Amino acid sequence: MAKISKNVFKNKVLWIVVAVVIALLTIALVLTIVRVNKLDKTKTVSDGAFAIGALSATGEYERNTGYIYTEDFISANGLAIELSEDATVQYKVYYYAQAEENEDEPTFILASSNWLTDDLDATTIPDGADFVKIVIQPIGDAEVSIFEIRSYAKQLDITYNK
Repeated sequence: MAKISKNVFKNKVLWIVVAVVIALLTIALVLTIVRVNKLDKTKTVSDGAFAIGALSATGEYERNTGYIYTEDFISANGLAIELSEDATVQYKVYYYAQAEENEDEPTFILASSNWLTDDLDATTIPDGADFVKIVIQPIGDAEVSIFEIRSYAKQLDITYNK
């Protein structure tokens, strides 16, 4: 009889260990799924995306040391721009459309905003806008040095959908 009791005890311990391992694996799987679903579906424009210069009324690059601008096009899909509360800059958004025959790069400018000193209202994005470029003008600074680009760019939080 003593042998049966030991085997039953060993089996119970084994089943408890198996149940704990299964529970831990289930928790790990659930946490992994939650993390994957919470992965950010947006992309943030880094302050390294800016260079000294401006854009003309036609959306072309202009040499101008009083401004910084995004060198590359940014998707207008889900575009959100938040200006920090203590910002010392204003910004302008240039909206571009992509011609069907030229899939690689936007070909013409649709419109540009006025100088903005608040967050971007997504309802103001024109229909048909596929991409944007952003120009930042520091308030009270006539000439931007390469050492100031980052501090001015960090005053805008620019995100868009991937």
